[in-house]
Amino acid sequence: MKDKKSRWLLFFYYGGILAGAALFLYQLVHGLQGFRDQPIGPGQVPYIIAAVGTILVAYALQMLAYACLLRGLDVRIPVTEVLAHYVLSFLPRYIPGTVWGYLGRSEWLRMRCGIPYSTSALSSILEAGISLLTAVVVSGVSYSWYTAAGLFRWIIILAAPLTCWLSWYAFAMASRLPLLRKTGWFPFSSDTRINIRLGYWLLICFIYYLLWFCYGGMLNLLLQALTRQSVGLTQPIFAYALAWTAGFLIPLVPSGLGARETVLSSLLIQQLQLSTQSASAVSATCRIVVYVAELTWLVAGQILARITSRRGPEQAEVHSFRP
Repeated sequence: MKDKKSRWLLFFYYGGILAGAALFLYQLVHGLQGFRDQPIGPGQVPYIIAAVGTILVAYALQMLAYACLLRGLDVRIPVTEVLAHYVLSFLPRYIPGTVWGYLGRSEWLRMRCGIPYSTSALSSILEAGISLLTAVVVSGVSYSWYTAAGLFRWIIILAAPLTCWLSWYAFAMASRLPLLRKTGWFPFSSDTRINIRLGYWLLICFIYYLLWFCYGGMLNLLLQALTRQSVGLTQPIFAYALAWTAGFLIPLVPSGLGARETVLSSLLIQQLQLSTQSASAVSATCRIVVYVAELTWLVAGQILARITSRRGPEQAEVHSFRP
């Protein structure tokens, strides 16, 4: 019975990766076809290459943050393992519905590293929560930065670290509630560590703040490439973080497809007075740049996986939490 269940899990894992990869490639090709209506000139190419490089850094930060998150939960696997398999295992997120990417990740961690589903589920919940928290904070701080004046700007910046600490404190208090361990739908056993060290929490939040700066930098570079105007970082960070949040909160849309571009286009029109055509071109190019960076990391991850495969699967060192 157990072997049959394992076969089904493997079927859904690899099936999810294949389906996600097919949808990913379809969206990438469909997006690249959009350049037929607006060809890219030689003077625009360096900005687009720089934008892709910026998102490559953003993906590296995202994977580093996840490795730190596992460390904060007392799960120790090599960073190379995360770099090699993070992007591939998360490809099922392109299937409509929010959970498929996280299920693929849980299966990767169980098969290769021996990490139980309860721990990987917790890591995914925390990663999603921190992503959303930092996106909201960054969009609020950046908006206040270019609308407020004087000393109030610097006061607003203090909200970033303060919010991180308050969120950790709230989660730490909630993790002590017996209800979390007794509720049937909560996927954590009695010996699962459901809190995270403060130092790792703050580090992860800081990494995500840098990540959102990268996305804002990408948007600014694409504005220079496609509209020949540079607006700094605050407005692009606000626009992209808010658009990402809108796409994240729509669970049935795979990876926020369409929703993020619609919100981003609207913000570019309102905030930067771009024409509808220019705003749509910039938002669509943002999606393509992210796809190209993701594809690059996917290939690099598979090369790294082949290099490290000689050592065999990495068994994680998991410490049980004792309240």
